[in-house]
Formats: sequence, C-alpha cells, structure tokens
Amino acid sequence: MNADSTLDVTAKLDNLLRKRACGALFINGPACAGFDALLGQLAEATRPAKGLSILGPYRVSADRVDDLRDLIRDELVAQGYISGGGTETPPPNHKALWELLNSVGDRQQNQTFLVLVELIGGLLLGNEGPGDLFSDIRHFEGVWRDRSVQVVYAIAGSWWHQEIEAYFDRIHVSFPYSPGRNYVRWTGVDRATVATMTRESLGAAGTPIVSDVIYELGGGHWEVTRSLLGAVHERPIQLQSLWNHTRRIAQDGPLARELLSGWHRLPPRSRKLLHRLLTTRCVAEHHTNERIKEPLLAVGIAQEVTINETRYLRFFSPFTELCVRAHLAEFDLADPALERVNLDEIVPELDILGSYGYQLVRDIENLVRSYVMLQVQIGQHVETRHFPGYREAKEYRRGEVRHGLPVEFNPLISYFSVRDLAEIVRQTALNHNADTWRAIERSLNDLVTVRNAVMHNRVIGFDALDRLQTLRGQIYTAISESYRA
Repeated sequence: MNADSTLDVTAKLDNLLRKRACGALFINGPACAGFDALLGQLAEATRPAKGLSILGPYRVSADRVDDLRDLIRDELVAQGYISGGGTETPPPNHKALWELLNSVGDRQQNQTFLVLVELIGGLLLGNEGPGDLFSDIRHFEGVWRDRSVQVVYAIAGSWWHQEIEAYFDRIHVSFPYSPGRNYVRWTGVDRATVATMTRESLGAAGTPIVSDVIYELGGGHWEVTRSLLGAVHERPIQLQSLWNHTRRIAQDGPLARELLSGWHRLPPRSRKLLHRLLTTRCVAEHHTNERIKEPLLAVGIAQEVTINETRYLRFFSPFTELCVRAHLAEFDLADPALERVNLDEIVPELDILGSYGYQLVRDIENLVRSYVMLQVQIGQHVETRHFPGYREAKEYRRGEVRHGLPVEFNPLISYFSVRDLAEIVRQTALNHNADTWRAIERSLNDLVTVRNAVMHNRVIGFDALDRLQTLRGQIYTAISESYRA
C-alpha cells in the first residue's frame, strides 16, 4: 500500500459522504505526523456541503475510547440536535448514541454528521483501544437502518495494521476497513502546508526554497517541521545549520523519544529488514513481503518508490535515517559494522536544491548557446568553424550517435563545454569591442564552478543558488539590451 496524499484522503472522505450511508474512514500514519492539521483540512474541505454537521475534531486517548461517545453526545446537545434531558446515562455503544436523535432529538430530515477523531497515545496495538472502538463503529455501520441520518467517522491515529487484523480475528468480527476503500496510510502534511508554516514562522526568511528544503528534511512530518522551524534563529538561513538542527533533533529531544517509544516495538523480522536498509539504503520488494515491511511503512521509517515497475524500500526522510542511525542500540541493531558508518561520508538525501540549480543552469546555458548561434546565423561577429572546441564538440556528438543516443534536438552548439563557450564569447568581445559579449563572458566564467557542482549532483547551499539566480539575471539583462534594429 502506497501512502495517500491529503488530496487522496479528502477524495475518499468525499466518496463516503456521497454514498448517503453510514461509514468510517480510517487514517493511519506515524505518531506526531499532524493529524490535527489534517482533520482541520478535512473539515474545511467538507464544510460547504448542504445538510452536513461537523462534530469535533476530538482528541481521544486510546485507553479511554469510551469517552468519544460522551463527547459526541455533549456536542449534539450543545448544537441543539438533542435535548439535555434523558441523556444523563452514558450510551453503551455508538448505535445507542445515535438512537438518541430519535428518542430525544430535534432535527431536520436527512441530516449528515461528520465525526472527526484523533486517537492519541503514540503507536497503538489492537488491544490498546483502537480495536474496541473500531469494532463498535463496525457494528454500528452494520445495524443502523435509519436512512434519514447518515454518520461518517474520520478516525486518524497511529496503529499496527497487522495487530488490528489479529484482534478482529480473535473476536470473530468482520474487519472494519479495506485498503483503497475506507483505509488510508497518511505520512504527513503536504508541501503547501509546510510552505505556510514556514512563512508564518520565519517571515521573509521563509522563502519557497527554504520551505522546500524543510519539507525534504522531514518529509512533511508535522512535528519534525515544527521542531526545525523552532530551532532556526540565524539570518540568513544556511543549509548547514538546517542540517545540523535536523541531526540534533533526530539524536535527542522529546520528539525523538516519542517516536522511538513506538519504533522499538518493531517485530524482529522488520528489524532485520531495517538492518538491510541501513546497509544498502534501498531494498527491492522481492527481498521482503508485506507483513515484514508494513511496520516500517506504518511508523514512517520507510517509504516505497517504484523504479521500472519494481518497488523498493527507502528511508522516508533524512530525519528518519538520522534518527534510526543515532539509536541503533534501541533497535537491537548495534553491531561493529553499522557503528563504523561515518554519516559525514554518506551523501545526504537532499535533492531539491540540486533540482532548482539544474533548472537555473539549463536556462542560462541554453539561452547563451541560442544567442551565440543566432548571431552566427544573422551574420554578426562569429563563425562556427572558428569556435574553440569545435573539433571536440563534433567528436562528442559523433560519439553519442555511435552509442544510439538521439541528437536530432541537440545542435552542435550544445556539445561545447561551458569553458569553451566562455572562450568563444571572450574572443568575440575582444574582436568586436562588444559590451554585451564581455558581460556574458564574465557571467559564464563565474558560472563554471557552481555549474560543475550542480551537474555532478553535489549538494549546493542557498548561497550557491542565489549566485545562480544573480548570474541568470545578469545574462538575461545583457542579452536583452544587446538588440540593435
């Protein structure tokens, strides 16, 4: 089962509401992932629906799930759906709770209630409350016959899917959810939500690029994001400081402790799979099975990616990898081999800055290459055969043809190195005393070092990205101002 986005969760809830029948959506994810934020978004997305009343969100401890019925009853009284009289006795189950609408209720016909619930208490097992609640709601779904009242529960929390399955096997009750229909595995808030959090916390310093890096570091995990934002005080914000904060939060502190309190429950075979992931950083699906990998996915340690139709297990985020590696003993994974790993010698999973950088480099190079060739074809300044690196570029292109690579959309100018391109521009500036060419040459020479870092997949910082943006602006200005009719 792949994780669902917030949009996926909203769509599944909307489908349940449209069916005009009682039901429940079960949202399972890592502890502290931001269920309160998700439930708030679900409330906003469904609020415009006619005839819909939203109850909650309620935060209910797993060892006190019976409190949920009292909370719902009290809110029904507060909203005027039932009177206060006759409700002193706690309803014994959810069916009895909703029957109060008919016995002491005052409502319009065809009313829909959306009940939003967050189960708190960290990672939960089947016998720790969720099982009782889920079976009660499953029973309610099966016996409710009043079609004028629709009740849909959205229940979010962190639980062992396999433990819930085992619990329902023991009590001989049909399972309350099925993946793809009314069960989702949710891993955290989306990129847009992290962007909003970043702007609100950091103000002008919370740029889209900074926000994207924070999202990448924590994978959208709510409390990781909050912890990072709360730790960043320096200005300007540097990538190194964000990385250092991530390592510190992963190594120590209340968030790491709370996550580890659930992670240490991993079954032995899942821990063995985690050992393999720590050693190789990716594990193909044929080396494991659903029951072994599901716990790693459920608690947010790992995620699945599909490469050429094969699914692989990867760490969910840099934070989760750092947290696991910092606490090997708590997973019973401490051994001399893993303890020898020096994280400073491992390439961090930070891709977003490289993606931004590549887009900038590509735009700069293509603009300059096209400008040079336009001047050749218009007849100004330069001739192709006199270009420095001309022979090397032709050979480079012939080599790609020999290896079966398509070259139809790659003119010869695209095979010149940036250094050769800068030399072409330099010679043209000398020969023709052109301010435009000199400005382009200066920018290209400044580009070379950071360009090489980007194109060789090295992690660059915010300063390097700022340099690329400045260089692009300079080249755009120079070329734009070069036109003479």
